[in-house]
Amino acid sequence: MNAAAGTFEVLGLVVHVTPSTELRGFSSLSSLPAGAFVQVRGNPTADGSGLNATRVEVLDSSSSDRAFLRGVVSAKTPTSSLEILGLAIDTTAAEFRSPTDGPMTAAAFFDAIAPGQTIVKVRWRPYPASTSEPVDQAELEN
Repeated sequence: MNAAAGTFEVLGLVVHVTPSTELRGFSSLSSLPAGAFVQVRGNPTADGSGLNATRVEVLDSSSSDRAFLRGVVSAKTPTSSLEILGLAIDTTAAEFRSPTDGPMTAAAFFDAIAPGQTIVKVRWRPYPASTSEPVDQAELEN
């Protein structure tokens, strides 16, 4: 965390907090507890390497067993990986889900993705030491 710069890092992404960012569960970036589990909503930075946060919310410890990332897929390697917000996402161990939460084959899932248009939510369970660890679930959002 760099409170003076208005940034912190989550899942390897730099999150930019501004005076217009809605803060829930804490009053300022300098009061964000170290190691807190947070939900961040925002938009990609111009260079795509981080997020401009519109909302940051501190979650209770029941969320500590998993991590989620939701965003537009910028690239794909059929049946094995995606790129979301500049992060390479390993899907080799994933369960694939449709927008209606039904199961999908890896082939059908990747066929449905149009880079630059399709939104996907991925989940790591347990919480990963690194985002290079395979996700356990990938879900089409649109």
